[in-house]
Amino acid sequence: PLLRLVGLIAFAILLVVLLVLWAQGCSNDHQRGAYQSYMRDVGTAGGDSAKIGGQLAELLTTPGLKEADMVSRLDGLIQQEKQDVAQAQKLHPPGPVRAEHDHAVEALQFRVSGMQGLRKAFEATAKSSDAIAAGQLLSAQAQRLLASDVIWSDLFKAPAEQVLKARSVSGVLVPASVFVTNADLYTA
Repeated sequence: PLLRLVGLIAFAILLVVLLVLWAQGCSNDHQRGAYQSYMRDVGTAGGDSAKIGGQLAELLTTPGLKEADMVSRLDGLIQQEKQDVAQAQKLHPPGPVRAEHDHAVEALQFRVSGMQGLRKAFEATAKSSDAIAAGQLLSAQAQRLLASDVIWSDLFKAPAEQVLKARSVSGVLVPASVFVTNADLYTA
């Protein structure tokens, strides 16, 4: 009888250990899935934004484009970028990356304000002959666009990667989003 009792206790302990390991595995899979889903969704907004950055660069380097056409196309890009901001704001990041998520949204908002500033600068300088003043106005807005890339990279991507590493979440990539693909286009 004592041997049966010891065997039963050993079996119960083994069963508890197996249940704990199974529960941890499920928890890790759930955690990984939550991060993967979030990173996919924020990556969609960031990827769309990066495409808008490419379209803006193309727009700014189009020779012979009239101011009215430039402003009209810029308005369309601004509206698209606002949609990316709204999409990112609707996301529900896993708790440990909430602060980083706020920075991703901030980067997208900088892109909107930078393009809105470019639009205003183009309107303000359309009839001006002061190239230096026009360049300064445009350069100030280009700096916002450059800052958006720094915010995404340094305040979202790098810290989010650290969170994933600290939580032992593997196989989940934190998306990049580069708006200004060629900084030489925006600097004087």
